[in-house]
Amino acid sequence: MRAHPTFALRPAWWVRSALVCTLALSLAQCKDEPTAPEVAAEDLVAPVNQQTVAALEGKTFTFPNGGSVISPALAGQTISMTLTNTTSATPTAAFTFPSGSITTSLTFGSCIFNVTSVSGNSPLSVGQTFTVNPCNLRVNTAGKQVGTQTSTTATITLGTVNSQPVTVTVEVREDGTVVVEGTEAGKVTVTVATGTTGSG
Repeated sequence: MRAHPTFALRPAWWVRSALVCTLALSLAQCKDEPTAPEVAAEDLVAPVNQQTVAALEGKTFTFPNGGSVISPALAGQTISMTLTNTTSATPTAAFTFPSGSITTSLTFGSCIFNVTSVSGNSPLSVGQTFTVNPCNLRVNTAGKQVGTQTSTTATITLGTVNSQPVTVTVEVREDGTVVVEGTEAGKVTVTVATGTTGSG
């Protein structure tokens, strides 16, 4: 086999130096190459429970044609739900609908609403309860870059009815934990972004 012309008839020390320089150059080039960022592979879907409800403090969710969630008498009507006092054992969920409103205390194992006050013309009375299952929070995290706090949208599903989206602040951590409005709300799969590069 003929020696490569670069190394032919060169002293051993020169060949060793050339190889070291070539390796060093290759490593430097690899270090400078940009790498694709890590992102969330899917949306976060988590039950509304004692942990996740804290992320929804003061948020109002509107459910078009969602009245049947409260009572068959409100079927086809738009309702709104505002969550407050979310760090307590029984957060407050206030519902409004065209003919009136109700205030409820919320417990979990699905969402169990106990009516504590009534205003206007309501099909429910104080002391009555209604249970909704499933009762889930969905946060638009798919494609969100790991380690970056950003605004996105969230919805709540009550039974078969989805709310209109509201804006929330979200961060996806390296282990997939999703932090919504400062509250750890669940985990998603983290993957390397495709078709995009970022700085390494």
